[in-house]
Amino acid sequence: MKGDTMRRTDRLQVPFENLRYYPQLAKYAKTTAKKIRPGSQSFCQEKGFEAIDFGVSITKKGFNIYLAGDPGTGKTSSVKKYLEKMAQKMPVPDDICYVHNFDMPDEPRLILLPAGSGEVLVKDMADLLDYLQYQIPRQLESETFEIKKSEVMRWYQEESERNYRGIEAEAAKLNFVIKSTQGGFVINPVVGGEPIGKEEFDKLGEKEKETVRTHEEKLQEKLIAFFHRERVLEKEYKDKMTQLRQSMVRLIVAEPLGELRKRYKKNEQLKSHIESLEKHLLENFDDFFTYRDITEGKAEAQNAEMPDFREYKVNLLVNNKNLTGAPVIYETNPTFQNIMGYFEYEEVHNSIFTDFTKMKPGALHYANGGFLIVQANDILKNYYAWTALKRSMRNRLLRMDDIDVDFRYRVNIFPKPEAVPLNVKLIMIGDDYLYHLLYTYDDDFIRIFRVKADFESTTDITARNTEGLLRFIARVVQEDCSLDFDVTALRRILHYSSRQAEDQKKYRVGASDLVDIILESDFWARKDKRHLVDEAAVRKAIAIKESRHASIKKHYYESIDRDIILLDVRGEKVGMINGLAVYSVGDFSFGVPSRITARVFAGRKEIINIDREVRLSGRIHDKGSLILAWFIGDLFAQDKTLSISASITFEQNYGGIEGDSASSTELYALLSALSDLPIKQSIAVTGSVNQMGDIQPIGGVNEKVEGFFEICKMKGLTGKQGVIIPKQNIEHLNLNDDVCAAIKARKFHLYAVANICEGIEILTGVPSGKRLKNGRFTPGSVFARVDEKIRRLSRVK
Repeated sequence: MKGDTMRRTDRLQVPFENLRYYPQLAKYAKTTAKKIRPGSQSFCQEKGFEAIDFGVSITKKGFNIYLAGDPGTGKTSSVKKYLEKMAQKMPVPDDICYVHNFDMPDEPRLILLPAGSGEVLVKDMADLLDYLQYQIPRQLESETFEIKKSEVMRWYQEESERNYRGIEAEAAKLNFVIKSTQGGFVINPVVGGEPIGKEEFDKLGEKEKETVRTHEEKLQEKLIAFFHRERVLEKEYKDKMTQLRQSMVRLIVAEPLGELRKRYKKNEQLKSHIESLEKHLLENFDDFFTYRDITEGKAEAQNAEMPDFREYKVNLLVNNKNLTGAPVIYETNPTFQNIMGYFEYEEVHNSIFTDFTKMKPGALHYANGGFLIVQANDILKNYYAWTALKRSMRNRLLRMDDIDVDFRYRVNIFPKPEAVPLNVKLIMIGDDYLYHLLYTYDDDFIRIFRVKADFESTTDITARNTEGLLRFIARVVQEDCSLDFDVTALRRILHYSSRQAEDQKKYRVGASDLVDIILESDFWARKDKRHLVDEAAVRKAIAIKESRHASIKKHYYESIDRDIILLDVRGEKVGMINGLAVYSVGDFSFGVPSRITARVFAGRKEIINIDREVRLSGRIHDKGSLILAWFIGDLFAQDKTLSISASITFEQNYGGIEGDSASSTELYALLSALSDLPIKQSIAVTGSVNQMGDIQPIGGVNEKVEGFFEICKMKGLTGKQGVIIPKQNIEHLNLNDDVCAAIKARKFHLYAVANICEGIEILTGVPSGKRLKNGRFTPGSVFARVDEKIRRLSRVK
């Protein structure tokens, strides 16, 4: 029976060729990395790019793209390059300009011009301002204009003199004389042909005085009419002078404004602005004299405010002159200001002012007409930016008046620029976890991001994908490495990629992981004064990279070696087994062997997991513990009551336990305790179990096998040590060279089992047994011994 058991267990050993994926690369046997045509890491992302094409092709609102995938899969660089290529076939968007709004000064007007025209408009307006600053004072003070002014002045003087002579004549008719003084008009009555004063007037008789008073009242009425005519005349004079100046200014600006109208005749917005500008110019040309006087020192700046002429300026917010297609903007710091744009401020007398000339563009302005790429992690950390971005995308309008309200109290006048029509395809890059969080909790998210593109972190190992990965490796070598890589180095890198995927049938296409190993291999090869990077250099780079993170692993294994943590790798023990777990520290994981024990005694407390009782285990581990209890009940309590008490625990566990990968291990320990059959301490076990006794796959199989191998090697290999893994995990094996060599030399063993029966036979060397027709089990088998002990304990009172 024992010989049959040994033969069955030998058949359960994993063949050497199944221990790892290691390509031959016969096609590249005589080549090196620098001779291979370089390529991108996006060679296996067809579905992702199909989704991107779909999202870009639909111009309807809301079909923006969420690009999901693990970090390091080349999402950002690949999609940026892909969109840049696509953008070259798209039209160049308009320049974005803002000008003064003469009707509503606090609401700057938007001007959209063909790419490159905005720069021309800025120069045209600057040239116009220079021209006006020089020509208006010059022409309005010219000899010709002075002659025209003198004509108006002469007309005014003549009309004023005529009016004065008229009032004098009226006064003479009423026997009064009028004298003009600095204090105004003085009137005196005329008696006997001579003007008289107050003393003479007092000497007159009452009748004569009454006559004078009557005439004076009439003259006062005439004077009122005279002063009215003077005011009308003065206003008419001023109007004539204004009209004269305006007509001269109109002549001065006619030619340059005419050229602007002709140049921009197709732009209705700009034509309207030029009309408003001309009207403003005719009413405010005195500013040019103030400017001239202050700049030439004819007036002091403190007594007159220097005009800034902002009404004549253009803020070229976005200049697309140098674009050859649609823009592709990747915003690495998506704050509110960087996304939406902002205003610069000027502090004057403890107050802050701004205007349209101080507007600065954001990423949405630059990306308008093209693509904007942001990282989900970055934009979600900026609440105001995320809220404003969603609002802009939802409304397809870009407004710059959404500023932090806590800042507004210091701004006397805050402009509200005309909104920019928004035509941007937004690509947000993140992972699946964030996608599902946003989908569930953010109502706007699904309305804005209706297209999800997935970038896979792994890809099937095929001839096509192998070639694609080699081309990516070649690109990194050619661009960033000093030395070339031979085929053995390439084989080792491909093995490393498959090991990172934890699957013999897949590559992990995480660019960052591979690039690190490639660069470090080049460094160590140069440091060792090699002329070519070979397999040994890559192995060294991987080993040193792992060693930089291995301090915890070193201390843990040292504790086992010094028997601080108790673990046997020789001999046999009843109710004691070596389980395997994985510890992860950052990006480094390693296998951790630990002792699991089980004890059985008479009682009715059933099976107790000590770690669960003291709350050192997680829910998944607790589920596994309950499953093994029900497995025991189903197998051995069909014809009797399961009247036993049993305890199971991870010895020297002071932290926490999670996962069900040790559930089969716990069951083996319990079967050993129930059967009184010792378990080989030279064999460690991993694998979860279901209620039917089937072994289920687990994660971290490579780390677990290698971890126990290192402990055995440290304590001394005997040729009997090994690990039991689930059969389904064979295709996940990618073991390191030391383990593979030891297994090939039969110094270490690896078993793959499908059920509890196979595992217990390996561990005890005794057949598991089958249920007979009488309800008992095969005599001498493990299950028969368990059944007998349960019956015996059930009889204990």
